[in-house]
Amino acid sequence: MKSTIIKVQRIETEIDIAAFSFNLKSLQYMKVKLTNGKWIGLGGVNSDTKVTYINGELKFDNGLQMVNYVR
Repeated sequence: MKSTIIKVQRIETEIDIAAFSFNLKSLQYMKVKLTNGKWIGLGGVNSDTKVTYINGELKFDNGLQMVNYVR
């Protein structure tokens, strides 16, 4: 049996990101490391939360809650 496939090559390249954005769905957390070396989780309080990084700052469109003991 013959079949057609598409070959994909993995090419590594360095990129310079100026800004990014993603959504934290309800009950999702993102792990962050504090300057004191402790890891915590940040997530939306009641609903989906949009996280945007621009000009060196993280911005959240909803309130956040913090969870300790994140590995």
